[in-house]
Amino acid sequence: MIRDGFEYVAAGRRAVEPSPEARRVADLTDEEFASLYGFGFSTLIDLDPLGLIREDIAPDPNATIREAMSEPELSAYADRLTRCRQQAYEQLPAPPGGFALSAETDAVLEEIETMVTSDRRFVAAVDTYRRCMADEGLQFDSREHMFQTLAERSQPYIDTFMGTWNALARRADYDAIDRLRIADVLSESELADLAQVQAFEVEVAQADLACAGDVQAVSDGLYREYLEEYARTP
Repeated sequence: MIRDGFEYVAAGRRAVEPSPEARRVADLTDEEFASLYGFGFSTLIDLDPLGLIREDIAPDPNATIREAMSEPELSAYADRLTRCRQQAYEQLPAPPGGFALSAETDAVLEEIETMVTSDRRFVAAVDTYRRCMADEGLQFDSREHMFQTLAERSQPYIDTFMGTWNALARRADYDAIDRLRIADVLSESELADLAQVQAFEVEVAQADLACAGDVQAVSDGLYREYLEEYARTP
């Protein structure tokens, strides 16, 4: 940031602290969560767009710097900050407790995934899952297809919400971010459409609970089998 002519003070964050609402959601059983929130694609957009965790953010030493900027300056600052963070992510080692995969390891895992998804046992389990969901009136080619469908239906509402969320974040207006709800950024007709998407997601999630056990167990077993086979290969 400094090299590119921006005034910037490096600052960290205090410990991550789940919000009371996030704690309540985290304590639900799978059945309770599915009946209330489905998978959380469309139903938890405004609980916390960064993953059910509300960070207790330390005072931002750069807030005063940003307040003095014009809109074009603020836009350039935000763009450059995003690029700097990405460069740091790519160049710095993983933090304690984290890990980063090498290109070679990533290639091996992709190969194993291909072996798993082409295994006749997995193919049979997916067909069983497909027929089970069809019995519930839901047509999906696979569990992956189901997740993709729900994600695609939710994405327009997420994008709208995150547009406002990001604008507030660029201004470091954390109080406004904490108060922001999906109803603040969608029109009445959009909220009605979202309610239908949410109801469909809950219906799908409850059916998935009854249908996904076999395909998940087969998938997990095959991954272990092929990983162990790879580990024994000289």
